[in-house]
Amino acid sequence: MLKKPRAREYFSIKYCFAGEEEKIPHVLDSYVKNQLDLSDVNRVLELSSIKQFFDKYDHVNGWSDDCYLKNKELSRNVEKEVKSFFLSISENKIVSIYDACEVMFWDEFWKYFYIYKVYEKISMEHFKEIGKVVYLKISYEELEGRLGNLQSRGVALKEGQTLLDLYHERVPYYEKYADITINCSDISIREIVGLIAKKLNK
Repeated sequence: MLKKPRAREYFSIKYCFAGEEEKIPHVLDSYVKNQLDLSDVNRVLELSSIKQFFDKYDHVNGWSDDCYLKNKELSRNVEKEVKSFFLSISENKIVSIYDACEVMFWDEFWKYFYIYKVYEKISMEHFKEIGKVVYLKISYEELEGRLGNLQSRGVALKEGQTLLDLYHERVPYYEKYADITINCSDISIREIVGLIAKKLNK
């Protein structure tokens, strides 16, 4: 089994073409040989990042066509590992798993958290163990405009459910459990971050 790597030793599409892509063949080779620690959230999200890399780019400078196609084929089914990992997360594991997650994978973690509806198994008390619960309050119309493509943003809708249905379902929940509420209508992301920092530092 691979030893737990030091920070920044995982591949992330956020850092591709900075020499990071050279990690891909090693990771995929370990994966197909069942030598990758798939209990490590970072390894799982690394595989997802590799799949996204091949979905986005059709060549890699310095790689032969055969090398590119071989590694792309090896990455084809890695999403099943992501699904299996997130479906296996239980309430008593969520805090330790998130604590172990590298900062560069936080966005991906929460995306899959919602796609695979992990939140349905986690009580709000466990969320509060991770940190303060911040509710970014916004009107439905502005939310719809900001989200754009729901699937790429990791918005999980039940069959037949609309975004408006989901909005009305979640707002009372957020209002009930939020430690901090920030009114985000008609202000920039920079201003929102500033308000959050101010509230957290009180």
